Amino acid sequence: MSLDNMLAYAEVYEILNILEEEYVEKIPKKIVDFFEKERIKEYKPDIKANVPLIDQNLKRETFVLLAILNLNYWCNSQEEKREFLNKLNENEKAMRTLIEKNNSDNMFEGRGNNDSNNVQVVDISNYLPIKYENQSLFKNIVDNIRGFFKKK
Repeated sequence: MSLDNMLAYAEVYEILNILEEEYVEKIPKKIVDFFEKERIKEYKPDIKANVPLIDQNLKRETFVLLAILNLNYWCNSQEEKREFLNKLNENEKAMRTLIEKNNSDNMFEGRGNNDSNNVQVVDISNYLPIKYENQSLFKNIVDNIRGFFKKK
């Protein structure tokens, strides 16, 4: 198991510990136990409920795990799942376009034509349950996670 995965497990576990119980209860106990068991216990991520997750220097793997949890346990309908997957696919296409345009093989082609700045990744931040209003700490985290994956 990689160090990055174990750090991400610690971050997800910390997020789950501060989420409202209604969201944690939707996740099978064995999955929550897995995060608890496989995380690096010495790593104590400082998750702030009043700061968007995207601004908290979390591991990329953490966002992937939260997206999986959202898709499997927090999306309330098939339509919500489809919409979420469509946004993820749009982001994947946008990222591939950026990578292709910035490929070192193409570095000298199209000099002065910086189209890569015109590629926009779709904001999927509203799909995770975390917002930053005057709500309870747990509700803020839940709304922020959901908000991370929804288009603003």
